[in-house]
Amino acid sequence: MENLEWILSLAVTALSLAVACASFLIKLVQALRDKIKAKKRGELLDAVAPIMEIAENCVKYDGADKKRYVMHSVAEYAAENGIAFDAKAVADKIEELVAFSKQVNKREK
Repeated sequence: MENLEWILSLAVTALSLAVACASFLIKLVQALRDKIKAKKRGELLDAVAPIMEIAENCVKYDGADKKRYVMHSVAEYAAENGIAFDAKAVADKIEELVAFSKQVNKREK
């Protein structure tokens, strides 16, 4: 009877340890996925500025056309590099860069 209690206690301890390890591994995998996703999102948003620079060289187009060009080009970049395209984040980044550019290039009257 004493051996059965000892074996049962050891089995419960081993099971608890296995559950804790599995929980840790699941959290670790989720954290790694989130880190990779954030890195790729940052990479996507970093691609916006150079594409905007190309669009700014097209003087015969208005702002809306340039924005469509940038959105389309960033979407292509995302598809080529296996990155999920977040249209809202890209549009927000474009607006942020345009506002910054206007502030930096503001002329005194």
